[in-house]
Amino acid sequence: MPTLLECWASKAATKQRRGRAGRVKPGFCWHLYSSHTHDRILQDYQLPEMLRVGLEDLVLQILVLDLGEPSSFLRAAVDPPTELAMKNALQLLESLGAAECNWEALARSEENATQLTALGYHLATLPVHPRVGKLLIYGNLFGVNDSCLTIAAAMTSRSPFVGGFENRDAADEAKREMASDDQLASLLAYNEWTRLKRRNNKQARAFLRENYLSYMALNNIAQLRKQLQKYMKNIGFVGDNEVLRDEPNLHLVKAMLAAGLSQNIIIGPKKIQRGQTAGEISFRAQKIKEVFLHPSTIAFAAHTLDSRYLCYHEIVKTSKVYVRDACSISKFSLLLFGGSLKVYQTHGVVSVDEWIRFKISPKPATLVKYLRNSMEALLLEKIMDPKLDITGTKLGRGVIEAVTLLLEMEC
Repeated sequence: MPTLLECWASKAATKQRRGRAGRVKPGFCWHLYSSHTHDRILQDYQLPEMLRVGLEDLVLQILVLDLGEPSSFLRAAVDPPTELAMKNALQLLESLGAAECNWEALARSEENATQLTALGYHLATLPVHPRVGKLLIYGNLFGVNDSCLTIAAAMTSRSPFVGGFENRDAADEAKREMASDDQLASLLAYNEWTRLKRRNNKQARAFLRENYLSYMALNNIAQLRKQLQKYMKNIGFVGDNEVLRDEPNLHLVKAMLAAGLSQNIIIGPKKIQRGQTAGEISFRAQKIKEVFLHPSTIAFAAHTLDSRYLCYHEIVKTSKVYVRDACSISKFSLLLFGGSLKVYQTHGVVSVDEWIRFKISPKPATLVKYLRNSMEALLLEKIMDPKLDITGTKLGRGVIEAVTLLLEMEC
């Protein structure tokens, strides 16, 4: 699982920092560690990026450029990634629907064992992580394109809520008053700022001050939105005359987050005990038994959660394993947009990715499976032909309306 880890800088990096002190005139540089740490612990150079970060973007580019089987291609690198890193990247792309892997052929190191899907081709053209790219494409398919553009831009830039050290608590409180989820807080803050800016710049500036929002951060989100919208238009997913919503359907927006972050799910207890907050309890991830909400998340101070299921954008390991930028998602969001779905009719159980399980009687479980299969078939047609209007047929319109109604009824 990709994780942000605290680690020592390399000797080369500390030497480079020393050069900054003398760039204009003679200066001093103090390193706040002992000579023992420098001599015995610090590495000479930082690990190559290929050995430190996820390979999903790189694998997509190899596939779209038709450079051969990604595993074979990367083995020829000066510092090739590990087999585990390659496997993790391929599994993530397969779970997102971006690639199809023949694992038996991969084990034999055969060529063409990994094939790019139509969705994977589109994701490879977007300058964002495949998870964020899927959020954008699904948001367009379900008519919440405007909201997903804003959230995607916010996820790839710094938070607009900046209170500084002195006003950190006040900024956190302003963020909590905006929404109960981190991604939605950024979305609603941006929407209100743009609405006020169109009406009166003075009101917009007052809104920024009162809510500890950064003009630079929001303006950066606006610029990123324009760039992402241009990329989406280039691949056919945003029309010239598309009308963007003023009032977002937050139920659908959360479901789109579940689609993009389907591998970033954590589960909490069914109920938080009296006197406790969500930040004091542990959650469970697919491969990690104990994870905690980062203090910067909105839900950290909450005494109740909208759902025990949350998706997150980032995971950090310091003294504990923390998740940042968390959003509560409903059961139907997981069933319809989560990982692979399996129905065990004899046991009355439906599983998502073989680890999230729901007790559902056989008939409703079959209906959910049928609805998901119908929805995925429609989405595949749209992805293969972005200009196709999937609501133009009675079946397509009925499926989209049924999905929307289910999500709204549960919340």
